[in-house]
Amino acid sequence: MKKFEVISGVAVASIGGLGAWLTSETSPLAFLSAPTQLESYGPCFTFLATALGLFLSWRGMGAATKEQADEIINRQKQAQFDLQEANRVGRREGARMRVAVKDDGDKTRALIVEELAKLREAQIAPGDPAAEEKAEISFENAVEAILASTDAREAPAQEALADRRPIDAADELMKVSRQEHAAIDDMSKLTAERYRRAGALYYGVENEKALNAYREAAKLDKSDTWALIYLARLERSHGDGLAAAASVLDEALDAVTDERDRSVLLNELGDVRQAQGDVSGALESYEADLAIATRLAASDA
Repeated sequence: MKKFEVISGVAVASIGGLGAWLTSETSPLAFLSAPTQLESYGPCFTFLATALGLFLSWRGMGAATKEQADEIINRQKQAQFDLQEANRVGRREGARMRVAVKDDGDKTRALIVEELAKLREAQIAPGDPAAEEKAEISFENAVEAILASTDAREAPAQEALADRRPIDAADELMKVSRQEHAAIDDMSKLTAERYRRAGALYYGVENEKALNAYREAAKLDKSDTWALIYLARLERSHGDGLAAAASVLDEALDAVTDERDRSVLLNELGDVRQAQGDVSGALESYEADLAIATRLAASDA
C-alpha cells in the first residue's frame, strides 16, 4: 500500500476543507473574504485542493488493492509451480520404480529361461535332432513368450514354467488351444449354416449368388451332404464346371456315412462323368448306386 499518497491526500483534503470553511460567510474569519477577488476565487481554490486531496487518497487506496491482488496472484502462481514440480518428481519416481520392477522381471525371466534350457539339455540325449541349436532357440523363444504374455488364460502355463515344469506348461497351453479351437469350429459351423441358408434362398432364382453362397459354406463345413449336392449341380451348370462338380462329389463321398445320401451322390457323379465323356467312370458310379438301392430296398421289405 502506498502510505505516502494516502497521507498526502488526506492532508490536502483537510487543508482544502478548512480553507473552504475559513472563506465562507459563516466563518469567524469571514473578513478575509471581504475583497472581491478572494470572495470569488477562494472557494474555487479550496474546492480544487479538496478534490486533489480526495484523488490522492483514492489513488493510494487503489494502489494498495492492486498490490494485494498482485501478491495473491503471485502466491497462486507459486503454489501452482510447486504442485507441478511435485507431480514431475512423482512421475519420475514412479517411472524409476516401474523400470526397476521391469528390470527385476526381466532378470527373473532370463533366469527361468536359462534354468529350463539346462534342464531340457539334460533330458535330451546327444545326437537327438531335438538337441539341435535351432530347436534350443525355439524352446527358449517359446518360454520367453509365455512368461511375457499378458493373456490371463496363459497364467497356469506361466506358473508351471516358474516352477520349472515345462511339460505341464505345454499341457496347459494345449488345453487353452483346444478350447479356442472348439470355439472357432462352432463359429465356423454357424457361419457355414448361414451361407447354406442364403444359398437355399438363392437356389433356382439367383444361381450365381447361390453358387457363391454354397462355395463359402463348403470352405467352412462339409458335413451337410445335400449342400454339397446343390453345390455340385450349380458348378456343373456354371460354364466349364464339370471338373469342379466332380471334385465336390468325390470329397462328399469320402465323408458321407448315410447310405441313402451315398446313393444320391453316386448317381450325381455318374451324370457328371457321362457329361465329361467318361463312360466307364459313369457306369461304375451307376452300378455302385444300384447296389446300394438294391440293399436298401431289401432292408425295407
